[in-house]
Amino acid sequence: MSDKAASGDLFEDANRLWREGRFAEAERAYQEILEQKPDSAWAIYRLGELKQRTADHEGAGALFERALALNPSLAKSHADTDFRQRFKLADGLLKQRNHVAAERIFRELLAQDIDCAPVLAKLGRIEGEQGRIQEALAFYDHAICANGSHVWGHIGRAEMLVAAGDLSGAARVLQCVLEREPGMTLARDRLDALRQLQLQRMAAKGASPEPR
Repeated sequence: MSDKAASGDLFEDANRLWREGRFAEAERAYQEILEQKPDSAWAIYRLGELKQRTADHEGAGALFERALALNPSLAKSHADTDFRQRFKLADGLLKQRNHVAAERIFRELLAQDIDCAPVLAKLGRIEGEQGRIQEALAFYDHAICANGSHVWGHIGRAEMLVAAGDLSGAARVLQCVLEREPGMTLARDRLDALRQLQLQRMAAKGASPEPR
């Protein structure tokens, strides 16, 4: 083994290339590591990720299996990476309004982590976009209980309250968000739009708006 590999410089170079998005060069660097150290679990794992990037899922799976056999402690990292990638895939499907496929993946992720606020909020969005307000509220409430700092739980809950006709309740939710995070532009914009809607409805009924 060369002094460079022994000192860890080769790993540092390969990881730097990976972080910079220079994947072809990173792949060559990890291959060089394996020429010198065939049982380097981390290099094998990185090569698996590179295979996955090119949609070679069979090749990636074989490398992941080999890496995890050499170093079982990589299992958590692998599970976390897989979770993030599946979340991203489902989110893309949701943006394409493919609710059925997106919901299936999000529910699989929820089975892995029943208190994952981002997943719960996405499922709330799916239910809401399909007109199932009570089901959506249940997901948003769960998301808020699981992680009160996840703003989309609150935003989604406010939107469902608006859909249910509870404008005052929606305003209270958004006000609570702004009390904790005054700079939250998204919540401020939603609250301003909600107040305009309240004024319009009051005007349509010939009522005077309540003082703030």
